[in-house]
Amino acid sequence: MRERYTRMTGRRAKTKLLDELVTGTGWERKHANKVILGLKRKTGIKGQRGAHKKYG
Repeated sequence: MRERYTRMTGRRAKTKLLDELVTGTGWERKHANKVILGLKRKTGIKGQRGAHKKYG
């Protein structure tokens, strides 16, 4: 799907592909768009919350 999305030009074609993915998987549009674009979650302080630190 990602390869098809990047090859497409025009908003209507990309919208159609995104709709196809959403109906097939049941994901929300925002999540499906992030998956297609290959975006990953940011890690940082929020990702380390609650982790125990060892000193020395």
